[in-house]
Amino acid sequence: MRTLCLYTANLFNKAHKDAKYEGIIGLLTPICKAYCSEQGFNVSVEALQAHGGYGYCTEYGVEQFVRDTKIATIYEGTNAIQAIDFVMRKILKDGGKALGALTQEIVTAVGALDESKFKKEKDLFTKVLMSAQTTMQQLSGYAKNNQYNLILQNCTDFLQFASQMVLGWKLLESAVLADQKIPGASAEDKKYYESKVTDFRIYCNQFLIHNLSIAKTITDFTDDMTTLEI
Repeated sequence: MRTLCLYTANLFNKAHKDAKYEGIIGLLTPICKAYCSEQGFNVSVEALQAHGGYGYCTEYGVEQFVRDTKIATIYEGTNAIQAIDFVMRKILKDGGKALGALTQEIVTAVGALDESKFKKEKDLFTKVLMSAQTTMQQLSGYAKNNQYNLILQNCTDFLQFASQMVLGWKLLESAVLADQKIPGASAEDKKYYESKVTDFRIYCNQFLIHNLSIAKTITDFTDDMTTLEI
């Protein structure tokens, strides 16, 4: 998440010289805000859980992290509003141009992965990219048919899907660079570089893999929930 925020911030510098980055900045901004604030809150909850009953007590301070980080998911546009903005304005409104440009960068990075070292991760990422295409086609179809309820009920899921795909891409880049530096590195540096490779592998197997199920919740459930009896 830190990498993603720094990468997005750096795009603001590049945009001063090349306007093509404006669209990608607009696309990544709701991801930085919504996904990172949501996961930041989850990290705080896990910290409280790890402390057990002590974490719930005010004198340990952990519970304050839970209270303080929750506001980030609410102010400056609640995360649900960020998700709607992400899909409706940052993707559908411009015909998916910014998303297409960003996705192409990810496709290139995945295609260059060394299968002898990252075959499992490459296969998974390829499936995720295919799911992204299928899911976007479905959302675009809803837009053409003016089925906006079907879009709105899937915005949060698609934001999570895109967020995890982008984070996986940044971790992929770090892993590839670190893997190249391992040979000849000092013992201390080698341990650090190996941790970057491990981060990428764990993320793929514990987080990115959920994108396949997220995609199915969007593509397989085509009922308008506002019309269902509850």
